[in-house]
Amino acid sequence: MAYIGNKPGAKYATLTRQTFSSPTGTSHTLSQTVTNSDDLLLYINNVKQNPADYTASGTTLTTASLAGGTEMYCLYYGKTTETVAPPASSVGDSHIVDMASSKLTGALPAISGASLTNLPAGNLTGTVADARISALTASKLTGALPAISGASLTNLPDQSATDVKFSACLSTSHNNVTGDGTGWWTNTAGVSWSTPIINTGSGFSGGLFTVPAGGAGTYLFSFHSWIGGILSTHTEAYGYFETSNRIYEAYHGSPYASYVVANTSQSFNWQTIADMDVGDTCKVKMGIYNGTKVCDMRGNGGFNYTSTVFQGVLLA
Repeated sequence: MAYIGNKPGAKYATLTRQTFSSPTGTSHTLSQTVTNSDDLLLYINNVKQNPADYTASGTTLTTASLAGGTEMYCLYYGKTTETVAPPASSVGDSHIVDMASSKLTGALPAISGASLTNLPAGNLTGTVADARISALTASKLTGALPAISGASLTNLPDQSATDVKFSACLSTSHNNVTGDGTGWWTNTAGVSWSTPIINTGSGFSGGLFTVPAGGAGTYLFSFHSWIGGILSTHTEAYGYFETSNRIYEAYHGSPYASYVVANTSQSFNWQTIADMDVGDTCKVKMGIYNGTKVCDMRGNGGFNYTSTVFQGVLLA
């Protein structure tokens, strides 16, 4: 049968409607998810509202405060019209193909590097604060270290006197100082020593050696003396090094019988090794026994040789 006008539609589109039950206040729950206020038509007391007067996002509708007894309904216009922006929380990881770095704003959450692998060394740049380093194995310290100032280092042993040695000779002779068992000491008052030939560490002074700071260790001491005036009655000679810790004694029997020159002079030589601490001292005693006190300790006598000499050196 013929008819005048447009051809009747075979199908019709119906907008989804939601009626709010006893709405009050400003916040209302939508039954459909929307992107913004343009996705729905809102009617309050059968009056269509301007989308600018309300907001809608997700399932939350915000209006001006409504009093009790208000009638309100909406038509979901977006259900039949395409929208530009996707609804909130509708985009997952699988939907994202690419993203500009400028879109990454704000602070990133804490990330553990425990599972990170294959990072190129060129990407590991910057510095790590001292407070972040709790421990570091020695094997990780490679390459050349930067220059380090020792100005603030503490508890380091004093290395200023690890090279200690001395050599000093008697400058003038001292007559009639032994023979009857009297001991002659290198540091006796009035005994004259010349300026030491060697005095590294400045430990020797006035016939007495004192271990300087930093000079503790094992020492080799040596004493050579030239004694004159020895008679046949002088049958024994003693000498020893006396340190702060112990005495190292040497004995020489029949010094007269073994004299080597016609003026009854004899040379005596002793050495010892001693363990010394800082501040310890060492001196030498020489004595001829069983006769009269007529023996002399020979000095340089103005010649360029050493008749009586006291020496020492730090070995280790």
